[in-house]
Amino acid sequence: SQKIVGESFQLSGFRDVSNELISPVLAVENREVPNFLNSLSSASRKKINMKKIDEIKEFGNNWNGYGASPFSHEFLENIGEILNGIVVQPEIFPTSRESIQFEYNFFENKYLEFELYADKIALFKEIDDDEVESVTTLGSVSEFIEFINREVR
Repeated sequence: SQKIVGESFQLSGFRDVSNELISPVLAVENREVPNFLNSLSSASRKKINMKKIDEIKEFGNNWNGYGASPFSHEFLENIGEILNGIVVQPEIFPTSRESIQFEYNFFENKYLEFELYADKIALFKEIDDDEVESVTTLGSVSEFIEFINREVR
């Protein structure tokens, strides 16, 4: 559960009460988070996302129970730069495909999902029941930021 007091927050989705890292699969399946995130300021959402990235850096081998490898720190530093550069903060999830998923639930007729890899973005978007999937190869963090900001607007 999440608790908000002013601008401070506590996330218990990635850690248990003894502060031990738990399976992020549990946090991914917790679907109360999007409504919680939508109620926060952009600065608070960014703090939450950066905290998630810090926790994902601690993942070891088999972090999801299905043999997933840990993420490289360089990749996660790039994800942090992207989060700092994008206009609208997403809900983020680690995936077992060595990617980080950015998810946006804007309103009933618009959903965006970006799966960020080291060199590409897989995009799924649904707007007014029209679905589009694409993969775009990108070379720099600034290209990732521009791509996401363009799609989110």
